[in-house]
Amino acid sequence: MSRLDWSKPILSQIHKIAPHYDKWVNTAVYRKCRLFESSIMESLTFTPWYIVPMFWIPIIIYLGVSQFMTYVLCGDSCPADSLTSFQFLRHIVFGIIIWSLLEYSVHRWVFHFDPGSSLTMIQIHFLLHGLHHKVPFDGLRQVFPPIPALVIGIMMFVPAWCIFSYPIIKTTGGIIGYLIYDMIHFYVHHGSPKDGTYLYAMKRYHSNHHFLNHNKAFGISSNIWDHVFKTFVHVKKLGFGLQCATVSACFDCGWEFLFEDLLSDVCPIFESASSAIKDLFLFSSTEEESPISSELITESLKCGRELSREAKKRANQLVKNGVTLEACTPALLHFFSTKLPKDAKKASETSHELLTATKILQMKLCSNSDVTPNTFLSFLESQPVRPHELYCKPVNIKCIGCNKYRSIDGTCNNLQHPAWGRQGAPFTRIASTRYADGIYAMPVAKSGRPLPNPRLLSTCLFLDRAISSRVLTYLNMQWGQFITHDLIFQVMETTDEGGIQCCLGDGRDVLPQEMQNDKCIPICVPEDDPFYRHHGIKCLNFVRSVTTPRDDCSLGHAEQMNTVTSFLDGSPIYGSDTKTAHKLRSKSGGRLREEKRKNCKLGFLPSVDDKLAVCDLRNISEPCYLAGDSRINQTPTLAVLHTLLLREHNRVADILSNLNPLWTDEKLYQEARKIVIAEIQHITYQEWLPLNFGESYLRYYRISPTSLYSRDYNEDVNPGIINGFGTGALRFLHTVIPDTFMSCPKSQQAAYLYKLSDYYFNPSLLEAHTESFDDIVRGIVTHRSGESDPHCTGEITNLLFKSHNKWGLDLIAMDIQRGRDHGLGSYNDYRETCGLQRARTFQDLAGEISQDRINALSKFYESVDDIDLFVGGAMEKDVPGSILGQTFQCIVAEQFYRTRIGDRYFYDNSEMPHSFSSDQLKEIKKASMARLICDNTGVKHIQRKAFELESSHNPKYSCDDYNAIPYVDLTAWKRPKFEID
Repeated sequence: MSRLDWSKPILSQIHKIAPHYDKWVNTAVYRKCRLFESSIMESLTFTPWYIVPMFWIPIIIYLGVSQFMTYVLCGDSCPADSLTSFQFLRHIVFGIIIWSLLEYSVHRWVFHFDPGSSLTMIQIHFLLHGLHHKVPFDGLRQVFPPIPALVIGIMMFVPAWCIFSYPIIKTTGGIIGYLIYDMIHFYVHHGSPKDGTYLYAMKRYHSNHHFLNHNKAFGISSNIWDHVFKTFVHVKKLGFGLQCATVSACFDCGWEFLFEDLLSDVCPIFESASSAIKDLFLFSSTEEESPISSELITESLKCGRELSREAKKRANQLVKNGVTLEACTPALLHFFSTKLPKDAKKASETSHELLTATKILQMKLCSNSDVTPNTFLSFLESQPVRPHELYCKPVNIKCIGCNKYRSIDGTCNNLQHPAWGRQGAPFTRIASTRYADGIYAMPVAKSGRPLPNPRLLSTCLFLDRAISSRVLTYLNMQWGQFITHDLIFQVMETTDEGGIQCCLGDGRDVLPQEMQNDKCIPICVPEDDPFYRHHGIKCLNFVRSVTTPRDDCSLGHAEQMNTVTSFLDGSPIYGSDTKTAHKLRSKSGGRLREEKRKNCKLGFLPSVDDKLAVCDLRNISEPCYLAGDSRINQTPTLAVLHTLLLREHNRVADILSNLNPLWTDEKLYQEARKIVIAEIQHITYQEWLPLNFGESYLRYYRISPTSLYSRDYNEDVNPGIINGFGTGALRFLHTVIPDTFMSCPKSQQAAYLYKLSDYYFNPSLLEAHTESFDDIVRGIVTHRSGESDPHCTGEITNLLFKSHNKWGLDLIAMDIQRGRDHGLGSYNDYRETCGLQRARTFQDLAGEISQDRINALSKFYESVDDIDLFVGGAMEKDVPGSILGQTFQCIVAEQFYRTRIGDRYFYDNSEMPHSFSSDQLKEIKKASMARLICDNTGVKHIQRKAFELESSHNPKYSCDDYNAIPYVDLTAWKRPKFEID
């Protein structure tokens, strides 16, 4: 099919798509359409909606009053056929009914006539009604122009005069019916009626006509005549949940409603299983075979696959029709760093099919019983309900021997469970899930009503007030973000064509549901929002996280995918897949690729191939970096850490090459990588964790490494990332982000402060001049981190990824929404998991949360069981010696315990073929953040504890003072002269 040029008049191009006109015209696009070259002609096709009532209401009043005076309030001059008030009203209603039939008839047989292959008839059809189906959200072409309507009305009045008694009265009723029709038609396209109202039902009904079956559902103000002429279509909410679980004024669901006709076309509506199906859920089988028949499972899987494919086609078509992320918007910048890796796409699609099949199975088995979602899921967990390999192949990784070096993708770390911790693995859980339907539908409150608006919680509970830490440096926060990226990468769903748009591009409203992707869960902005109302923003784009099948492919609730390895293994530097790893290597001397700059001896990260595809640059000559993690360019200070570790790898590789000249590129790369990973692990566990979570706590729970070797590795411990850690507890770091970062020149002159929001996805400051990189390094060890409390800078709650706009996204609202997207259990669920007493009332939280915060929580949440994990955890009082409260402390400790104990390659493990020698391990344990900076920058003086502010207890030392700031002596890696390996 030929493409039309939408920048030119469309009417003159219709001939290009004439053979496919019917399909083309009924595929809606979200864009403007010009009809004529002439501006005068074009202007005549526009009619603002308010013109219609302004034109017709005076006519209705004149005709109605004059006829009422003539036939009802006529006194002695009444004609013989005078009327009572009731009779007059009956004629008005009759006219409205006649109009409703006329509305149906014109819409069905005139507007939807078959133009055939005649170009003239196709152009007439397009002008008459086809344009409206092609661009259904053009508000200036939604109502019928009054003058043509008046002409047609006069022509229709002539036969009415001959057929009906009291023709003017009936015509007045007809005009009232027409006015109601035109206003309802405009409103169902552009309004947001409340669920349960007549207008809401008609909006859903008319959406069916536009987007699913244009040959049915012709009624607009009423569907009575669709019943009479058998063109009525049932609209049935199912869910995906196929269930619409979240309802608010501006958000119905994602694609969480399906019309019965579409479902019937794809797969039949299933009858319930036997009436005794409830007994099935009480059955606890010890047999390997599922009590659910294989035919039932296969039928559900077939239907799930077909529905998923239909959803995918629809999603791709929406993008082709212009519903996509717009340039220079916060949503596009967010997409830059959360793109779905190509190799994860298949797993995501399979997961979608299995989730849909699970829902269909639930519908079949539970439709005529009172089985709850939780009971259904408990049943699935207790029975081996797994699909045939045609639908999903269980993960089956073969490990060959015992490798001396960890794999790039995390596989075969655990020889008994080779898939644990791998790239692309599902997150693990330590608390119950909270999906409305038990499978995937967004959670609701205990009462069944919507949970509090995430943006409202953000603005009211996480106040925009800058409070600086008295102890911690900016670097402390930045290292936390770096190791978060090392352990966790949740990516958003995408289409084959690109990112997903859920709001109008400028954020002024939510996209109409019919134009939304099924993965949309936009965040609605309250009308009285203290910030966004000044910019006309009503919607923040938000897309669901990618899900993945369980390793055994079993059916059940959604599990999200971690697209990096779960190990602390330097993946932001080296990548989490072999393709990325190879792309980052120089293939010589074991080094990573780097780029040199004039007057700078030390290297910088390599540049990406297409800067404008991943960075928000003001000039194409500005740097945009390539690394093992696509989030590298989010902030300049994050890029600093990536650069430091790149330089450290190459520094180590060069020294090892000089010590062992016969070592190959591969040997040098693997050994240097092994050393750098060990340094990252040591700095994290010996410097960062004790400072933030309390040394005694970490030692008591065996989280901290021992003084030398460890024998703590346990092959039964799954190192996979806990969903409540990655999507809840670790996000506490967002509350300690300052609103500025600092650059400190070597000359000790005044420091420069930069707003964070001015440099999202723009690391240009690192290379602004010869000394700028070192200046920023001095800044992050001098500038204070934010205090750990529920106060967040507007740089992340109002201006996140703002680009060239005056507004951005809200990271805290997104954190709350992401937790719901992942079906995280409530704060109360995690309290109980962590050994705290489950709260029955808000006042039961008094031991962990201050009274003023309890009062705030009870103001927004209906029940203590509704509190989101992130919100409740952030409100807790800090544990002594820690920057976290008890619940977050528990979750974080559990994860870092698993990360160490479940990693066979953790740096201090002993008696393994890959273990460091005792001399090597002693050197590794000299590593520090301060030494990392000294060895890889031009900074000459720094405090020994770089995560803490300079003080009398933590003074600055010269980088040449190896007693104060020890260095890792790599001569411990020197091998005999002629040893190759």
